[in-house]
Amino acid sequence: MRPKLQKFFRALSLAAAPLLLALATTPWLDQLLAAQRSWLERAPLVLVACAGLLALRFHRPGLALSLLVSLAVLPRWSLPQSLLAVLVPLNLFLLTLWAQAELSWVLALALQATTLHWLSGPLQDGILRRWEVLVVEPMPMVLALLALGSLLFTAIRTGGALEASQLVVAAGALLALQWPASPDLLIASSALSVLLALVQHSYRLAYLDELTELPGRRALQEELSRLRGTYAIAMLDVDHFKSFNDRYGHDVGDQVLRLVASRMRRAPGGARAFRYGGEEFTMVFPGRTLDEAWEPLEDLRQMIEGTPMVLRGADRPKKKPRNLKPRRGSGQKVSVTISIGVAQRNDKLPTPERVVKAADKALYKAKKNGRNQVAC
Repeated sequence: MRPKLQKFFRALSLAAAPLLLALATTPWLDQLLAAQRSWLERAPLVLVACAGLLALRFHRPGLALSLLVSLAVLPRWSLPQSLLAVLVPLNLFLLTLWAQAELSWVLALALQATTLHWLSGPLQDGILRRWEVLVVEPMPMVLALLALGSLLFTAIRTGGALEASQLVVAAGALLALQWPASPDLLIASSALSVLLALVQHSYRLAYLDELTELPGRRALQEELSRLRGTYAIAMLDVDHFKSFNDRYGHDVGDQVLRLVASRMRRAPGGARAFRYGGEEFTMVFPGRTLDEAWEPLEDLRQMIEGTPMVLRGADRPKKKPRNLKPRRGSGQKVSVTISIGVAQRNDKLPTPERVVKAADKALYKAKKNGRNQVAC
């Protein structure tokens, strides 16, 4: 499975969990919460407000406005269902196209809300009857499919948790329109999905390196603080990394770092990989001695050395064409190697910080002795 699809399914599984749980337990929850109906009616407003404000804090106005649109399906507003069946999916679809026009969308939604409130009065029944005649039967379904399709495409393309949660918000609102048994529960669960996605997104921002998708320096510090007993720590450095950047450009340098990170994830030995900074990486072996960590590190070094990286030709398209024809001068291969220094906790190195310094000293020893080797 492609990495983007894997990321999408991981993000969607977390985002959709509250909504699926709400759908599965609706009959039981209706009975359980019969005496707490007022609490259940307030829950969507509270959760949508919290999720919307946090979405704005993370500069996701499209997600916040989608939550606002979903509130329109709640029965307490007594809004015309025939209009909501068209306006809700239409707004959700258009938000995927112009998500950044915050002020314009707020004004547009305010105008729609005012119009809907005016049309909900008894004197406007004639206007609504004419509207229902004009609306072709498949129109709400077509708009719903457009909204879900566009959000699904965006979520798959990015693989992000917030994009997946926006898809869940749209699905919850459209389900509430078609299945008005428990709209409060559906909207509340959709807002909860957004809150979970925001927590996941904030974790990625704080702890994961965006380029390599390995845990970063902050995650490493927390890992070191939890180490007890026997453990080994290795420091890794890409050999001649500056020459890659100088000769081929920073894009190739980024490819090198991603290549090394991908191989580190596959390294055996129960190691936990981190990006330390720049072209340096760290591997932590909890419960392992230096001897036990040596073989996995040597296997990793050989794996990277034996994986030549193919550079794109200057005239090679970014996307692989269907009918690929080999051309001269394209696909140049370059060799990537790493140097590794490793140390373990002992009486002379009683703390993780001391072990890291010893591993870093061993790394410079490996580089001084000719690079592309493991040293201790």
